[in-house]
Order: sequence, then structure tokens, then C-alpha cells
Amino acid sequence: MAIALVAGCAVGQKIPYNVGQPNLRPGAAVPLALAVQDERPEIVDGTKRPNFVGVFRGGFGNPFDATTASGESLAADFAETIGRGLGASGYRVLPVATRPAEGLDELTRVCARTAAPRWLLVQLAEWKSDTMMRTALIYDIRAQVMDAQGHVLGKSRLEGRDKLGGDSTNAKALVPDAHRAILERLLNDPAIVAALAPPTNAPAAGISAPPAVAPAATAAPAPPSTPAPTPAPEPVPVVVPARALNP
Repeated sequence: MAIALVAGCAVGQKIPYNVGQPNLRPGAAVPLALAVQDERPEIVDGTKRPNFVGVFRGGFGNPFDATTASGESLAADFAETIGRGLGASGYRVLPVATRPAEGLDELTRVCARTAAPRWLLVQLAEWKSDTMMRTALIYDIRAQVMDAQGHVLGKSRLEGRDKLGGDSTNAKALVPDAHRAILERLLNDPAIVAALAPPTNAPAAGISAPPAVAPAATAAPAPPSTPAPTPAPEPVPVVVPARALNP
């Protein structure tokens, strides 16, 4: 009975990935194309549905699939939470729909149609939780920022197997919290933050910069003035006594 009860608790579990938002660095109010692509092998080959997020194990360790609480694909839930975080940081987010097997060239063309100066592409190479008595989260997630021509400006990547602890009753709280923390580490990476900065505005084509104003010419100093000549003193008349003329 205990095993049956555990197995029953493991069936049909759903994890809310579309709640909350990552706390991201402040950005500029510029258009930003956002694309999230699910590249997990089991999604690409169709073994699992796009809303697959991990497993809850029964009493014998047998796995039962867990799915998104929203019913949407995991990529769509990631795009919603990332977009919410970017919007709260100031960006004007332009969502771009993706397909699991879509190549980078096609993604580039789709992002280019938005005419946004920056694109953010997040790819899920691996992502699933595994819950029995404890919960683990296995992930390999990559982010890259491109400019309007598709040139890569910055990249970041996180991968690991994190032991979240807890038990099967609180996995639905532990996993969303870990999801948010991983997105914060991925998107607050200095390489991503620097690459998301908007391009510097250049002068409009055909408009030349105003000519520089030359400083006013300095007048040459006037030559020192020559003092006026001092007039010669007038001769003083000599008065000869009369007795000297008539001895």
C-alpha cells in the first residue's frame, strides 16, 4: 500500500515554470528580440512532449513524467519568465517563436525581422528535475547576444546537477526557485550584460558636423609710441650794462 501510495503521488505532477521572474541588471528602453529554443534530445527526436520538465519516481524508482503547470512548452514558459525579468529591467522585449530543430541561420533570419538592434537567444541543451525522496536539477543552458547583423557579441553557459534537497512534497517550490536563480546567473554574466548595451548613436548619414569655429585672431601689439621731441629752450637775451659800452 505504501508503494502504491508513493507511485500515485508521482503520477501527473506539474511544476510551475511560468511564475516569478529573474532579477536582472537594469537595461535601456530599446527593442530586444528574445528567442528561447528547446534543444533537449528527447524533445528534438519526439520521445518527450515539449512540456516535459522531469520525472517523479514511484516506490521502486520507476519514473513518471512531470510537465509544465501551464500546459505550454518549457521553452514558452522560459520565454515568459525571462521576458518578464527583462521588461522589469527596462527593455522592450519582442518575443520570437522557435522550433526545437530550427537551425541558427533560420533563427537569425527570424530575429532580423524584428529590426531590433540586439537579440538574445537562450538554448536548452538539457533541463529536467528528478524527484524521489530528494530533488535534483540537471541542466545545460546557454545564452548569446547578437547584433542586428547576427554577429555574436557575448556568450554565457551554465551546466550542472544541483541537489536541491527537500522531498516530493516541496519539489514544486524548490525547482522554480532554482530555475530563477540559474537564469539570474546566466543573464547577469558580465559578457551578457556588456553585450546587451545598445549601440552608440552615430550621426545621421548625409549630415556633416558643423565646421569648427576658429578662434579670433589676436591683433599684433602696437609698437611702443615714440615720445614727442622736447622743444629746444628759447635763447635768453644778454643785457649788457650801458657803462660797459661807454667806458
